[in-house]
Amino acid sequence: MRKKLLLLGLALASMAGVEAQSVIFKDLVVKPGDKAFIEFTISEVGESWSNFSGLQFDIPVPEGVTPGDEKDLDFGGILKEGENYDPVFKLVEDEEPPYIVIALAGGDVSFQDVEEDEVTIKIPIEVAADAPEANEYEMDLNIYNQASLFYDDDENTEYSFYDYGEVENGFITISALGKSYEGIVYAGPGDIEPVSFSSPDQLKAWATVNQIITFKEDLPADWAEVYNVVVNGKAKDIRLYNGFPYAYNGEPFVAEKVTFTYDITHYANKNGGWVSLAIPFDGKPEINPLTNATKENGKYWAKQFVGSTSEGLLFANLDEPKFLANQSYILAFPDASYGENEFTDTDLTIKGENVTVYSSESVTVKGTTAGPYVMKTTYDGGGSGSAYYLNSVTNKFEQDEEVFEVSSFTAFALPTAPLGAPSLRSLAILDADRGLTIVESVAANAGVVVYANEGDIVISANESGVASVYNFDGQLVKANVKYNEGETRIAGLSKGAYLVAGQAVILK
Repeated sequence: MRKKLLLLGLALASMAGVEAQSVIFKDLVVKPGDKAFIEFTISEVGESWSNFSGLQFDIPVPEGVTPGDEKDLDFGGILKEGENYDPVFKLVEDEEPPYIVIALAGGDVSFQDVEEDEVTIKIPIEVAADAPEANEYEMDLNIYNQASLFYDDDENTEYSFYDYGEVENGFITISALGKSYEGIVYAGPGDIEPVSFSSPDQLKAWATVNQIITFKEDLPADWAEVYNVVVNGKAKDIRLYNGFPYAYNGEPFVAEKVTFTYDITHYANKNGGWVSLAIPFDGKPEINPLTNATKENGKYWAKQFVGSTSEGLLFANLDEPKFLANQSYILAFPDASYGENEFTDTDLTIKGENVTVYSSESVTVKGTTAGPYVMKTTYDGGGSGSAYYLNSVTNKFEQDEEVFEVSSFTAFALPTAPLGAPSLRSLAILDADRGLTIVESVAANAGVVVYANEGDIVISANESGVASVYNFDGQLVKANVKYNEGETRIAGLSKGAYLVAGQAVILK
């Protein structure tokens, strides 16, 4: 909930009596020639004044009103006693309307924690005896928190201020004036850091690439809209990139918008060139891959892990152009050797809306087990020494980590049980059709669609061929089933999930 700081009292506290001809501030009257105080109270400051590096008030005043005696300035106890400070306290006349500026900044100014919920600040002024009469004067008070100190080319010191709002009709709404928020920064694998934030700009400086910051209390709207910020389990905008570790290991949260940018570092030639992919949310790519639903307009290959054998990992075509959270995929982007079918983009964007975003803890993310191997995800680039990682050069999942670099947002394989000694040094990438490698079977599966109908598996093909039927544990059910151009039925199978010609089909 957005915090509102109410100006509980905006008064001109006069030191003399009130007479007829006078200056009126907010229906409060002061006599010309009087000395007085402009007095206002800021609430909900609490113990957060120590977060301030400086403070400035701009108080517009009518003609004839000037600053009073500087020794009468009263800052409500926010300044530490005994500190030496020299406030700026002057009238700025070359503006319309003119205004009194009070500024506290510099190395000798420090603020103390204030336990009171309300702080009253008193600004002394004087009203000239010949000040023109004003029947009404609308006073708007601007307040700034000094944000930083910088130097220009001539090494002249200048101050940069955050504008925290203005008084209007007796009320002040200031975004988090004097209010800090405690957040948790997920800075690296297993590394979290509590940080106190005092401004949205400071928050933006911390919300860097793939670095998630969480809060357990509500933030003002402009704070909550900073990307990669999570408030009470909800986020407005999450941005992730595969070139950097994603080290968030907190609870899952819901994001209104997630954008994942995959920077392509490997392209496929006719000998291969596969890369693995895993993302922590359900998302759709902006450019369609070749799937069962996008055979006409797919621009690259995308396969999902569905099973394994003793020699390799089985991958199948996607039914729809969509990537699911914590699942293992392989992608191939055709290079110039594919002629007009070359994939010329340098990155791929995957987006999700109102989706759950999961933890980076790949070891704890439930993997997909099928056959003797389980596939798991690594979002931060970590894994296991006994794991198999995809080498895009050799087109195999290998145990030798010196051959390749383990990247974030990838997938790796682990044996589900001890395989005996010696273990395989590499696992082949297999298509679910006939145990062929993916490279061999891409062309073979073109123009083949597999689906279920009245308890049978139906193969609809542009030309004749041969396919085998596997269950989802990677076990061969029917070998070398011949199919013809048109439709071919495979009958007599029990209910369950099967892989045929690299495509998943379910008999109910």
